Order: sequence, then structure tokens, then C-alpha cells
Amino acid sequence: MMGAVLLLALGLQAVMGSGGDVAPAEGLAARRPHLVAAPVVPAFPAILRAPLFAPDRRPSDADAASAKSNGPLDKYALLGVTVGGPLGIALVAGPGAAPVSVKAGEVLEGWRLESVARDKAVFEHDGARQTLLVGAPSASAARAAAQADRSGTDDQ
Repeated sequence: MMGAVLLLALGLQAVMGSGGDVAPAEGLAARRPHLVAAPVVPAFPAILRAPLFAPDRRPSDADAASAKSNGPLDKYALLGVTVGGPLGIALVAGPGAAPVSVKAGEVLEGWRLESVARDKAVFEHDGARQTLLVGAPSASAARAAAQADRSGTDDQ
């Protein structure tokens, strides 16, 4: 029944039309296209001088100096941290060993875990500090990878 009523209404509208033309809008300003200006792209000459994927690109001297041995913790990698109030826990992994959980104030190979932040753990030993970053490879693993990369590119 409802379908028949809708069909009849549709038929009447087709026969009678829409009721006339739409009157033009008078007194309104003509529509102009909005021009979009492209942003100015700055020139980055430093990037052009040292492209990211250049085959001859090497780490800077500052990067090489920071990758040198900082003590016994350079063989550890920081896998993750838990931070909550004064308590902080660092999950560190050494070569060939299961990950170890170290609480703030505890000692790992003579280094005391001094502080834990959301992205790093700071260890202290005899006034010296060493920071491990979450997700960064151990310093010894990074040196081995860099050495392997250098020897691989020297063969080419």
C-alpha cells in the first residue's frame, strides 16, 4: 500500500514538474575563484651537501667519539622502563643473557641505577655517569655493526 502511494507521488511530480525555474540571485557579488598560494619551500643546502642515502656518507667525528667504550655497561641495551613516582625499573639485556630488571638504587656490574625516565636510564659509578637509551643498541653492538658496514662497503 505504502509503495503504491510513493509510486503515485513520483508519477505526479514527473507529470507536473518541479514548479518552475529557480529565480536568479540578484544583488549578490559574482563568485571569484580562491587562489591558493603554494608555501615557500626553504632551501636546505646542508641536506643537499650531505644526502641521507649517499654511499660515501659516514658518521661525524662527534658520533664516533660518543660510540667509544664507556665502561662495562656498553655491552648492555635498554629494552624498556617503568616509571611511577620515585620508583623506576629498567629492563636491560646483555649479550647472550636473559633480560634483567634493575630497580632504582640497585647495582648492575658495579653501576648503580640512579634515575629512570620514560626514554632512558642513568647509571652512576665512582662519579661517572652512563646513560642507556630505550631502543638504542648496545654501544658494542653499534660498533660491531658499523665495522661490518665499513668492511662491506670497502669491498664494493
